[in-house]
Amino acid sequence: MPNETKEVYVCGIKCIVKKEQFPDGKHETYTFTVDGWEECTVTGLRATKRVINGRLDAAVRRTLGVRC
Repeated sequence: MPNETKEVYVCGIKCIVKKEQFPDGKHETYTFTVDGWEECTVTGLRATKRVINGRLDAAVRRTLGVRC
C-alpha cells in the first residue's frame, strides 16, 4: 500500500489526509491543528468538520479557557 497523503482545507483549517487500514476496511484520517488546541487526528470528513467547528466556536473557547 503506497503512502498516500494530501493536504486539504476543511472549514479554513489545513488538514493532512491519509488512507489508513482499520479492521473494518480503509478509511481516510484527517490530522489538523486549531490555534490554541493540540494536534488532532479524526477518521472521516464529517467528524472532522464537527470537531473543527467545535474548536472554532467562541463559546467553547471561553468555557474551556482556551486562548489563541
